Amino acid sequence: MSAPARRLLLRSFPPAWRARYGAELELLILASREGGAPRWRTAADVLGAGARERLRSWGLAGDGGSAEEDARSGVLLVLGSWALLTLGGAGVQKFSEHWEELTPGPHRALPAGAFDGLVLAGALGSGLLAAGMLLALPRLLALLRAGGWALLRGQALRTVAGTIVLILATVGLAAWAHGLSTAQRNGADAPYGLAFLAWIALAAITLIAWTVLAGRCARMIELSGALLISEAWLALAVAIAALTATFSTALWWGALAASAPSVLHGRPAGGGSALAFPLILDAGAMALGSLLALTGARRCVGLLRTARG
Repeated sequence: MSAPARRLLLRSFPPAWRARYGAELELLILASREGGAPRWRTAADVLGAGARERLRSWGLAGDGGSAEEDARSGVLLVLGSWALLTLGGAGVQKFSEHWEELTPGPHRALPAGAFDGLVLAGALGSGLLAAGMLLALPRLLALLRAGGWALLRGQALRTVAGTIVLILATVGLAAWAHGLSTAQRNGADAPYGLAFLAWIALAAITLIAWTVLAGRCARMIELSGALLISEAWLALAVAIAALTATFSTALWWGALAASAPSVLHGRPAGGGSALAFPLILDAGAMALGSLLALTGARRCVGLLRTARG
């Protein structure tokens, strides 16, 4: 394996880890090649180990240590998973515009109830997430007063700047859409369609940026004792909201697929496929977010059991 290839593999590890163990790992890679190990297997092993160390450095990997450490990683994992679920849910919301107008009255009750469940679960999960942030706010303010702002300033200012750009882009896109017909807003106007896709990408990047910033703040402040227990309970509730939102989306999709599949393609009830590529992507993102949230919630259970005992 060439030196550039080895350096590329080493970059899968966090900088602090590379500074401490990088030379030793490079020797191990060379030894594995001399021992006849397949190159692809060596690369896969190193990349897998690097991904695990990255997750540990971000506080997202439970190390099987104390219940407090596992719960802390679980809370952060639920925080990150909610961003993924929000992106998928927003896509479902956009995709589902006007579905009620196209669905015959007799077939509207079940999907309407399921869609209401999605909206309520999303609102509840977001509210619980905001409550968790408010609980940690005093610790965050103490961190900033103690010099933490110097470490967070660059990332925070970039995130705020991105948010301002998103707000301006939203206002401009809304003004543009106001002068277009329904057909033009739904694909007939190519320039508007491209601008809307760019807006989606910008909104996703901004959401991810805020999530990363929140996660970094959570890693820097001290979550322990009663605060960590409260955050663990909130993370468990957010995971339940995520599962409810995903289940509601699946129920809404299934109900329309059974009674009016053409509605999923923006046409009045009739024949048609139950599969729609954008909906597959959005629901898939929600399912993945729910799985990650469930994984994070499971890491919190040990601490909650200990607290109850």
